[in-house]
Amino acid sequence: MALILNIETATEVCSVALGLDGRVLCSETICTPNQHAGQTTVLIARLFEQSDYSLQDLHAVAVSSGPGSYTGLRIGASVAKGICFALHLPLIAVPTLKGIAQGARERFPEADLLIPVIDARRQEVYAARYTSELVNTQPVYSWIIEPGDLDPLHQAGTVVIAGGKGAEKAQEILDNDHFIYDPIAASADFLVPLSELAYRQKKFEEVASFTPFYLKPPNITTPKTL
Repeated sequence: MALILNIETATEVCSVALGLDGRVLCSETICTPNQHAGQTTVLIARLFEQSDYSLQDLHAVAVSSGPGSYTGLRIGASVAKGICFALHLPLIAVPTLKGIAQGARERFPEADLLIPVIDARRQEVYAARYTSELVNTQPVYSWIIEPGDLDPLHQAGTVVIAGGKGAEKAQEILDNDHFIYDPIAASADFLVPLSELAYRQKKFEEVASFTPFYLKPPNITTPKTL
């Protein structure tokens, strides 16, 4: 059995969960924007206050690896890497969209196709496609949603588009009742079974060189006046 700390900071949600043998022991979540830097380690401390374990009992640390918020991803990666360096633990990276797909699969076990999405700008989302067994059939891509985009999937069975504000945006633009739109948010809870599987398969990252998957470079602007 492995005790794994799971960290999800890729979206506006800041979430951490302690998993044991693929089960959630306890978790903490806040949904206040721009609080990740100050709250991630606070939430982690609360986890160990709730449990009979300490940081020294961990077997690994898992982090949601992107895509998502540039700042959020960097915060999650920094915290995860810091713990791994300090305690000489392996680091596990779980794709953010795969985590959302896992959550959607738990809610809709009958789903034939899962399309996890993360809200980006305007009509854009970051998306991927997974089967009910979480086999990735279309890698992560930037999707500028247009009406009729998913019409060819009408015969694909039960299609679930999942992912907080991204799913709400898709529902509004697609205006298609053939699909299930699930506003489920990213959560560290959904990383738990995925990080346990990665641990058993020894799919670890190089701690020193690991960087999140941003998909796009950050949107950095220069002020007109100083």
